[in-house]
Amino acid sequence: MATYRDVEVRRGLPLADLLGALAREPSCTRIALGGLDEEEVGDFVQAAAGGTRSAGAALVRTLRDLTEGNPFF
Repeated sequence: MATYRDVEVRRGLPLADLLGALAREPSCTRIALGGLDEEEVGDFVQAAAGGTRSAGAALVRTLRDLTEGNPFF
């Protein structure tokens, strides 16, 4: 299993070559993941806070905008 950001794939770089080689392997499956939407960001914040409080709409919108919905940021 491996992860990477699609913006990191550039022709001629080792990652692009590796992805090309992996794509030819029948056992390799590629799964594209998108960012969380505002509702999912709100759910994530609530769960991270122990599920006791919901985040305000302004906070959720700001977090979504700053992180593009990526929960690792």
